[in-house]
Amino acid sequence: MKYFLFIALSVQLLEIKGQQIDRDFFLIGTLDDYIGRADNRSHPKQWGQVIIIHQNFIGQIKRIEEVASKKFKKLKSRVDCRNCHEFFYLKSIRLSRKINSYYTFDKKVSSLYRGTLNCQKIATATKIQKLSFVSGLFLTTGEKSGQYRISIYNSRERFECLKKILKDLNTDILDEKITEGIPWSYVIDFAPDLTLKKYLEVELSKKILDKKE
Repeated sequence: MKYFLFIALSVQLLEIKGQQIDRDFFLIGTLDDYIGRADNRSHPKQWGQVIIIHQNFIGQIKRIEEVASKKFKKLKSRVDCRNCHEFFYLKSIRLSRKINSYYTFDKKVSSLYRGTLNCQKIATATKIQKLSFVSGLFLTTGEKSGQYRISIYNSRERFECLKKILKDLNTDILDEKITEGIPWSYVIDFAPDLTLKKYLEVELSKKILDKKE
C-alpha cells in the first residue's frame, strides 16, 4: 500500500527545471471558475474536460501542457458556434475527477452541476501545493506592471481563497478592489516573498507567447 501511495505522490509532484510543482494544484489554479465550474454529467462527450483556452493564449497552453504532460486539442467548427475553432481544450477523465474533488457541486438545471471551490482543501495543503495553486492562477489571470496583480471575474470564492493562500505564503497584500458589474471583478495587488516571486517569474516567462490584442 505504501508503495502505491509513493507512486501516486511522485506522479503528482513534478520537478520542472529545478522547480517543484504539484500538478493537480497548478491545474486547479489555472481555472477561472467564472460563475462556477460546470460539470455536465448527461453529455459523455464533455466528460473529463479540464480547461478550455483561446488560441491567443498559446503561451498558457504550452505551459499547462508542460505541467500536465498532456496535449491540448483544437475544437472543431460548429454551425452553432462560429468561433469554436479558435479554442483549445484539455481533456482527461482522471485529472478532471481529481480537480472536481476540490469543488462543491450543486445541481442547477437538468444534469448540469455548478461547483464552487472548496477553499478549505486548498488552505490545508502543503506549501508546495499552495505555491503551485498561485502559480497556475497567475499564469492565466496574472500580470506584472510595477506590482504583481491577479484579476478574477465572477468568482468571489476564488478571490477570497486567493487572499487566504497569499497570507499563508507570507505575501503582503498591497491593494484589493471589487467592482460590481457584468462581470463582477476582483483585483488584488501583492508583493510576494522571494520564494513565491521565483515561481511567478517562471509563469511570466511562459506568457510571452500570448498574443496581445
